[in-house]
Amino acid sequence: MIEAFLRWFINTIPLELFSLTAYVVAPLAYVFPKTFNWYLDDEIKTGEDYKIWSKGRKDNFVTFYKWHGSRNRMWNLRRKFYIDTTQIIIERIIIHTLTRYGISVNVNQTASFKWIDKFGNEGWQVNNGVKVSKKYSTVGVNFILFSVGKKKYFRFSLAKKYFNKYYITIKLGTNDKRNIITFKKQTEK
Repeated sequence: MIEAFLRWFINTIPLELFSLTAYVVAPLAYVFPKTFNWYLDDEIKTGEDYKIWSKGRKDNFVTFYKWHGSRNRMWNLRRKFYIDTTQIIIERIIIHTLTRYGISVNVNQTASFKWIDKFGNEGWQVNNGVKVSKKYSTVGVNFILFSVGKKKYFRFSLAKKYFNKYYITIKLGTNDKRNIITFKKQTEK
């Protein structure tokens, strides 16, 4: 487990800290996209994620900034660090209580609240909004150790409601393609 944690820490924390520059550099990427390509997400041209997320939003600088400067900071650079975890071997399940709509989900899933936004959009890419989506949210706790080839990885995720008000999401480790670190405290509006 120490090997998995150290690999995650070394490969995640420096990139996360560097990605904070996107809050300042994203406006420059809006004007000079080729120069600041690392700060962009080229998948907006073909991916469903952006289509779902941007539905009802104006195609302007504010939408650009929210996507590239905040929600998907430095996505093109992050893509260079993708990990192929399609052939994982579960080494140990420490805890697995994840459910979606009351039904237990596969141990490879990650806990996460999904939302219904002010435009009525509901789906996998709606990460904040006015009401929690019971259809798409995966709630509970999951902590697994797994390997891909000779490399060890871990995944911890938690999505729970606390004090009947706060929706807390925590994700650490490696998901299906990259290292992750997420801490969210959200409320319904």
